[in-house]
Amino acid sequence: MDLKIVKNIVVTFSIVWVVFWVLYGVSESSNLKESFFNEWGDFFAGTAAPLAFAWLVLGYFQQGKELSENTDTLKQQITKLEESLDLQRQLVEATKEEMNVYKEKIRKDEERYYLENQPRFVWLKTKKRPMSIGDLELIMDVSLKNIQAEGYEIVFSIKSKNLPWVRLEFNSFPVIMRGQEVKISFALSSKDIDFREDILVDANYISRFGKPETQLLDFRFNESGDLDCV
Repeated sequence: MDLKIVKNIVVTFSIVWVVFWVLYGVSESSNLKESFFNEWGDFFAGTAAPLAFAWLVLGYFQQGKELSENTDTLKQQITKLEESLDLQRQLVEATKEEMNVYKEKIRKDEERYYLENQPRFVWLKTKKRPMSIGDLELIMDVSLKNIQAEGYEIVFSIKSKNLPWVRLEFNSFPVIMRGQEVKISFALSSKDIDFREDILVDANYISRFGKPETQLLDFRFNESGDLDCV
């Protein structure tokens, strides 16, 4: 039942009840004037009991409404807390994503910085000259240029296996600075050359960070029989 209706009923009942007993008390048919004090007490107790019960009922309904309102308030607070938690989760996820992007950027920047501070050898030209010493019949002088950072204790070595017809000469350098050109020589036994084979060469060096590193150079014979770096 609606609390407002209950309140109106209780108030109306109380007014009617009080007015009725007041009128009764002052009427000539009442013998209250001749009553003793204990009878007055019984009278007030009897007339007040229904009023007390009526207001008790009203209090019960009021408490029920307050409890209902408190429950609704708690539900709203819980809903707001859940929304706040969802927002916090979204913020955490967004922060994690930003951190991952930032970490990836730092990783790429560090990787780029590390690579940019390594020597990088590029092929410039190849010069072929005959040689008749033992089984060697051909020397190919390959010019390389370091286009990045300096390298130390550089040693060029043939990585390809099963190539008995080729070896490297003038293949070690204490340091090669940025922009410096160097020459390594391939000594070939021309009668055994397999022009279909690639000659893989490792450039082993110590970087400016003090770490041993390797760059792979791939040399291939062109149509003229010269070595190019691919």
